[in-house]
Amino acid sequence: MFLTYSNWNPSSNRKKRSLEPLEFLLCLLCLVPIEETVWRPTDGRSCGRDHWSTLFPAVIAGAGIPGGNLIGKSDKDAAYALERVISPEDLTATVYHALGIDPEMRVLDVQNRPTPIVDGGRPVFELWN
Repeated sequence: MFLTYSNWNPSSNRKKRSLEPLEFLLCLLCLVPIEETVWRPTDGRSCGRDHWSTLFPAVIAGAGIPGGNLIGKSDKDAAYALERVISPEDLTATVYHALGIDPEMRVLDVQNRPTPIVDGGRPVFELWN
């Protein structure tokens, strides 16, 4: 299921919107807005789109995860992670865990071979502390 929430753009000058309209869904699903940092941290005025995918913020809400936790730390330019590096595989394992799906589970591929649903990721259990 994909849920489109228009004007969710932290780099815009628009007033930030809350998750209030979605609160009724948060007990049923895990909401994970993720953004690739749009501009190169050292110079956001260069030509072109110049996306920076080395560090990206993510917010996780719902699925029994209590709010208010901040995990990890970046350098002063928000270019690189300094503490608690979380991989995309870790984030995926976290979402599966939050939804009650074992991230170690394997499914059969088209050739009937067991394949992990997440290759190497570990849930970020600190979210539940």
